[in-house]
Amino acid sequence: MNTDYTILYNGREREIIPAGTYTISIRGKGNYAGTAALTQLYTVKQNTIAKVAASCPRTVKYTGKAQNPVTVKIGKNVLPESDYTVVYHIGSSKSGKEIRYPLAKGKYTAVITVKGNNLTTTSKKTEIVKRFTVK
Repeated sequence: MNTDYTILYNGREREIIPAGTYTISIRGKGNYAGTAALTQLYTVKQNTIAKVAASCPRTVKYTGKAQNPVTVKIGKNVLPESDYTVVYHIGSSKSGKEIRYPLAKGKYTAVITVKGNNLTTTSKKTEIVKRFTVK
């Protein structure tokens, strides 16, 4: 996919497309050099948090260093860290002591809160909770 061309949004390459209105251009690569602009404006709508998925392995290998085992996606696209925050708690619930990153062996709870102009939240779901163990 995208091996012979690049899609530009208002003249810029983007992996994650923020909500907004764009003029889309296609820039050819290799034998397909050149740029074709589409004059029609396209609107990218905000996603709801219900479309966001977070993953975290159940077990994380102890390294002695700070780790961030959480990945947040909309579909196949990984969200930039500017679109979410992760707060770690020691133990298997959100009531455990809050820490920046897991450093030691033990059980942890990651609370992911989604933000950014790509997303809107619903009153039903504003955060995602994942539990894991560092061994």
